[in-house]
Amino acid sequence: MRERDPGDSLFVLLTGLVRATKATAQGEAEVGTVQPGEVFGEMSLLTGRPRAATVSAVTDTALVEIARDHLQPLLEANPAIIDRLGEIEATRISALDLARNASDAERAEIDRIGVKAYLKRQISRFFTISS
Repeated sequence: MRERDPGDSLFVLLTGLVRATKATAQGEAEVGTVQPGEVFGEMSLLTGRPRAATVSAVTDTALVEIARDHLQPLLEANPAIIDRLGEIEATRISALDLARNASDAERAEIDRIGVKAYLKRQISRFFTISS
């Protein structure tokens, strides 16, 4: 998975280890690792934003990919899941990280309603689910 690429899926790491990196002026900086049982790529799946980092295998891995088409019916049947996903994502990212890639209008909305509400709204909009 490459930083800035479009994405409409998330990945669940079953075995192995992957690392996430971001491009910097000095080259590439590691921003974290993903352990078995953890997920990555979810922000692109949930909001339609480009991939936030490059993720590459450190060891042999096995993973499961969950695409937007798989998640859409689940969210339509149970929109309350959007609230929980928004809460999870809000704890993972800071307002600064989110705002860094946002337009002026998006930053104003984040300031007005908060990160959790903004993420919930983005997820609902991306999956065209009315709240």
